[in-house]
Amino acid sequence: MRKISFLTLLTGLLMILIFYSIFLRDLTVIIWPMPRDLTCHLHNCHKRGTCLIGKCFCRPGYDGIDCETAWNQSIIDICATSNDDKCFIHPLYGIGEVSVERWKKAVNQEGNFWVIHVQHEDRWNDHLAGFNNYKMLPNDLGSMVELGCGPFTQTLSILRVKGKHVNIRKLTLWDPNAKHYMSQVKHCSYKNGTLVGFDYIPTIIVSLPSEEMHSYINEFDTILMINVLEHVQNAYQILQNIYNSLRPNGILIFGERWWDQLYTSENYKTDTLHPIRIKYYAWKWFTDHFEKLYDARNHNSYLKYGHNGSYFIGRKKNLH
Repeated sequence: MRKISFLTLLTGLLMILIFYSIFLRDLTVIIWPMPRDLTCHLHNCHKRGTCLIGKCFCRPGYDGIDCETAWNQSIIDICATSNDDKCFIHPLYGIGEVSVERWKKAVNQEGNFWVIHVQHEDRWNDHLAGFNNYKMLPNDLGSMVELGCGPFTQTLSILRVKGKHVNIRKLTLWDPNAKHYMSQVKHCSYKNGTLVGFDYIPTIIVSLPSEEMHSYINEFDTILMINVLEHVQNAYQILQNIYNSLRPNGILIFGERWWDQLYTSENYKTDTLHPIRIKYYAWKWFTDHFEKLYDARNHNSYLKYGHNGSYFIGRKKNLH
């Protein structure tokens, strides 16, 4: 009798679901969720967060598939009229977005740093070691963009690797301080509009925040970004821009640290240069949408500075 009763109940539930799916169309969203919009063109997260590859990364105080639920009204009330740091600290994601005012302080400090500190490169040896001299990187990089290229770029270090013959058909160097570096930094690698020693590579210099790259769709074959997210205003938006602008099967060269163990309110307030502090969760969500070609986690090039992170090379998955 118990078996018959269970089957009868199960049959009844299935009939109810079928009835609702036919006559109450709105409920089909709950019963059979629509496929995720990986481009995030259909999600604005109620303007309470940022969509990253089909998932809303909500600001503190909000939750839900589209940030529709307010779960901490006290934080929401405070942040409605304040840009206090606590308004951007998420317990799961870390700090993936900050106020424009905080970001501008970081950009200005970064720009001034490279004028005062006369150098020819930015930790090239660390990153070459982290990526194992780019042995797993394909040689044909096609149309390539380096985001947050700084005054010296990491592209130049790749082109100079001995025994590796890299082909870049067209290069875009993108940094909010690019024009400043060209005019003010003595050893800027692209001072004359092309990479020093590689002036045969057609090069475009863009002096804008990487958040402004949202209009580029399937534009690049290769995207390079190393230790850049920690300096930006909205890391989720930039990661989404990377995903959208990279062609199917395109190559991502991505070096970044995560801050699960390094965040304290005291050291954050005094660290103007690094406003963004994403946690491992956000990094993994993004990189899981790429086929891994190389992934050196917690390499000595990070650990020796007391940091955690990864040197990652991946191929964009062709998902439908």
